[in-house]
Amino acid sequence: MTKKETKEKRFKDIIQAAVDEFLEKGYEDASMEAIAQRAGLSKGGLYHHFQNKNEIFMNANRKLNEPVSKMMEKTTKMPSPAAGLIWFIKNYLRHWREHDREVVFYSLAMTKMLESSSLWKMYKKFYQDYWIFLESLFERGIESGEFIPHPVKENALMLMSALDGILIHLVINDELDLDEVVFLFEERFIAAYRNKK
Repeated sequence: MTKKETKEKRFKDIIQAAVDEFLEKGYEDASMEAIAQRAGLSKGGLYHHFQNKNEIFMNANRKLNEPVSKMMEKTTKMPSPAAGLIWFIKNYLRHWREHDREVVFYSLAMTKMLESSSLWKMYKKFYQDYWIFLESLFERGIESGEFIPHPVKENALMLMSALDGILIHLVINDELDLDEVVFLFEERFIAAYRNKK
């Protein structure tokens, strides 16, 4: 194992340990010492990587957003905006259903966000990028003739809100069929705006 791989693995182990600690004890009751123990480090070793609990919390949030950022990047490169949107919706919902603990972690982060200006700025940037990403797909679809003209900004906001709103239901309700949910999203946000010519 190379030094870089060791450092990346150590970082991943710390983040996972922190997520587990925050989920089990909440932000206030989580401690640097407990996170270090979970990660198999001394407290001093943990401080070598992170200055404080808030920095770990911020990095955990960033790390958990990486898969979604990669999905957005892949979707943007797809030649068909409509097919890209369908792919993104399906993979976004599948990812979070398979990572239900992280959905709970985000609920914790939302409450902490109100107290932390740095966390607030990070989430605000992510959500602005997310909104722009969806808006640009609808705009590309109109330009290519795949979609009829429609209010893309509003539709992107509604899609983003609906996707994030359904996550908790997918986590709580095992009976919800992912393919059926994706179909409903496709009907409401894609098929409704397809150019029928």
